[in-house]
Amino acid sequence: MGGRTAIIQLKFENSSHTMQFISSDHSIVTFEKYEDKVPTPDELTSYTGTYFSAELETAYTITLKDGKLAGYHSRFVEFDVQMLKKDIFSWAGMAVSKYVHDKNGKVLGFKITMSRLRNVWFEKKK
Repeated sequence: MGGRTAIIQLKFENSSHTMQFISSDHSIVTFEKYEDKVPTPDELTSYTGTYFSAELETAYTITLKDGKLAGYHSRFVEFDVQMLKKDIFSWAGMAVSKYVHDKNGKVLGFKITMSRLRNVWFEKKK
């Protein structure tokens, strides 16, 4: 069969609800317990607005329609925005955005990853 043999360890921490994956090179990846929770309309509304990237000189608008988020860009027209977990959204499979908040919980903007872009900052304008 061939291939390499690797020893890995999984370490579970019940008190913090985490799991650590420890590879044979002693690198550690920590996973946190995921709570699947349906967001309220008020929670979804906090993500709506127009977001601008100075780096790309373009904007996206996120709106709430019929209890669901939708995005708009002049090149993509309208697309579905689905919450994967708190602050992380899938844009109809074409991108993933991760929202950033200030210390008071106000949305400042998001970082987007799609095709050739990685963590490009979009600031919330309104």
